[in-house]
Amino acid sequence: MNIKKEVLKSQESLKKINIERSSIIVKAKFGPSKETKIPLDLEQKLSFFVACIIGDGHLKKGKYQISIELSNLVLLNYINKICLGLFDRSFNVRQIKRNGRKQTYAIYIDSKAIYFLLNKVFEIPFGKKSDIVVVPKLIFNSNKKIKSAFLLGIMATEGGRRKRVLDYLLLAEICGLD
Repeated sequence: MNIKKEVLKSQESLKKINIERSSIIVKAKFGPSKETKIPLDLEQKLSFFVACIIGDGHLKKGKYQISIELSNLVLLNYINKICLGLFDRSFNVRQIKRNGRKQTYAIYIDSKAIYFLLNKVFEIPFGKKSDIVVVPKLIFNSNKKIKSAFLLGIMATEGGRRKRVLDYLLLAEICGLD
């Protein structure tokens, strides 16, 4: 599915480095920033990534940062691998220490481009979103493969029994998301 128009509109406030057939490379106009590739087509990996952010991530309210925190390090590394493929960016996986709670890990994505993509194109609100999040229209109106990848992402992050995450990752691999 082509989402080119919406993506280009979401990246208007950024400096455009290069526009290709399937992606745009952008960078912040001010301050230090890294070039970020933003896909212009809706593909399975992007659908899975969006679902993971909806499931266990959030867009920070005060700054252009996305964070995702999970107890499953394998899944978090898989999401980081998807970020490298989609955005040509890899992010640090950090260990979160909390007394008396299960060990968790987090990725903090400092990217205005990805933030705008998720907020403006995929309708993910910033701040507390648990009671207002919906399936993005672009995904809802897409083909079965995109919808399946989205459901895999939701199930991997919100699916209940945490031991089953590896099953969802195996399914993702079978569906061509590896």
